[in-house]
Parts: sequence; structure tokens; C-alpha cells
Amino acid sequence: MAEINSAGYGISIDVPAIPTCNKKYKKILDNNGNGIHTTLQNMNRQLVDSISKDKFATLFFGVFDRSTIEFEYATAGHNYPILMAQDGDFQCLQTGGPALGLHSGSTFRTDKVRLNPGDFIFFYTDGVTETMNAQRQEYGERLLLNVLSNSRALGPQNILDAVLEDLDKFQHERLPNDDRTMMVLKVK
Repeated sequence: MAEINSAGYGISIDVPAIPTCNKKYKKILDNNGNGIHTTLQNMNRQLVDSISKDKFATLFFGVFDRSTIEFEYATAGHNYPILMAQDGDFQCLQTGGPALGLHSGSTFRTDKVRLNPGDFIFFYTDGVTETMNAQRQEYGERLLLNVLSNSRALGPQNILDAVLEDLDKFQHERLPNDDRTMMVLKVK
């Protein structure tokens, strides 16, 4: 998932999951076996060299390994996805580095988490938590965590529907002030 910003205006990109069985695509995304951190460093250098200084991109890059049920990831200045455990515990996936395109020497760390059946990861852009109500209050992470916790027994589409319903209720008849992109990865 990525968001490209230019002077405060963002364009959200929901990158569909590449099937894990398709090794050709996984190898391309994994920078020919060099790892997520190297891929992000190369992407960052290319952006620094090709975009104006007032532009940058935020990105979350993750690879799910079905055989080990592990998720390796790095963030590049993007909203931290939320790993919600089946028992209601949660953690924000924060490891990574700065937004892409800001500094040519940026480095990125990766981390790995093991998922259990019933666990899910909720990916989203800032338009979700920055949704405003009539009083110009933001929806925020507290309300998001509440709806995710309450819907953790549901399937991925129903989780997304629950978040959208809660966002609509929160903003009432007000139009969204930003794009909202969401995705759920849930382990069976």
C-alpha cells in the first residue's frame, strides 16, 4: 500500500497482493532476492533522483509466507498497519524508515511477525483515521482499534464493512476529506 504526496495532496494506491505461489512476481518485488530493505533503498534513490523536492511517497511493503505463516515487512513513512490477534491483543507494525524520496541515504529496517489462525493485519491510509465529524474531530486510532477489536471474529470483507459503517456513522453526512484505502490480511 502506498500514498504519493505533493504539497499536501495525496494519491492512494492499493497494491493488490501477488499470489505467494507465483515466485516470479515475489522475486521481482523482493528485488531479485536482495530483500525488502534493499528494494526500498533502491526505490528511494530512484525517487530522490526523479521527483521534485516537494514530493514524497509513503509505502508499506510486506511479504506473507504461507508455509511459515510469517509476515516480513517494512514501512516507509506510511501509517502503521495494525496486527490484531484473535484474543484482542494488538500491535502496530512500525519497523522501517522514512518516506521515500526525501533523502538519498535513507535506510530501512525490516521485521518479521508470526501470525496465528484468526489473527489479521489491517492496512490503511491516513484518510481513515483523519476522517472528520461535524465538530471537526478526527476519527483517530482509538475508535479504529475499538471497531477492529469488536469485529475480529469476522471475515476480511466484514471487517472492512464494519470499519466503513463506523466511519460513516462518525462523519454522519459529511463528505470524506481524504481518500480512504483499506485492506485486510486474515489467517484462517
